[in-house]
Amino acid sequence: MIPIRWGLLKILWRQALPATIIGVLGFGVLTLVWPEVLTSRNPWAILIVIAQCFKLAQLSGRFDSPTFAFLYSRGYSRDAIWLHLMLTSFLSAMAAWLVAGSILWSGLRSLVQDQLQHNPFFPIMAPREFSAPLLWLGIYLLLIPAYHYVWIRRAQPTRGSLSGYFVIIVLLAALLVGFDMVYYLDGWFAWLAGASYALVVACLILGSWLLHRKLEVRA
Repeated sequence: MIPIRWGLLKILWRQALPATIIGVLGFGVLTLVWPEVLTSRNPWAILIVIAQCFKLAQLSGRFDSPTFAFLYSRGYSRDAIWLHLMLTSFLSAMAAWLVAGSILWSGLRSLVQDQLQHNPFFPIMAPREFSAPLLWLGIYLLLIPAYHYVWIRRAQPTRGSLSGYFVIIVLLAALLVGFDMVYYLDGWFAWLAGASYALVVACLILGSWLLHRKLEVRA
């Protein structure tokens, strides 16, 4: 069991700040000024999630970066660095997601739309938006380990280093198709969809860690 090193987490959190800012500002602006009723399939919300996850992987997903070498020289094992990179990524995503959820669930968005922008949808339609952040969180949980997997794979000079991109392409295609399918699921089909989603997320995290162990640790 690898303990949480708060000093290491603090360093990686500062490193991930640009990505966190993308998510926090993106969702802050979107949830306050978007004039139509927000749904879980809002394209701008999904774009913010994708952009933040990509930036997180770009900032922290390269084992051959100077920051990684510095941390390794300070006595942190590569397993510890990988674990804290993933934890930092999820914390960054949670920061942006909590901003979106807080603005929606506190009624602040409804107040701004009603009082300042005189939007006729509000406050009547406000309850219909409450479930939207839940799917955004699900996309975060799916894309963070996927992007880290891609970045580890891409950093390798070995054959097939670009194969990680196929993982992202397949996942994004599945998301586009799945949005419409899940909307109509009910009963045990919905439970099956949820279990399948959890399995995919678990496999992506495990696959990222195994790839890290196989390629990064031996590098």
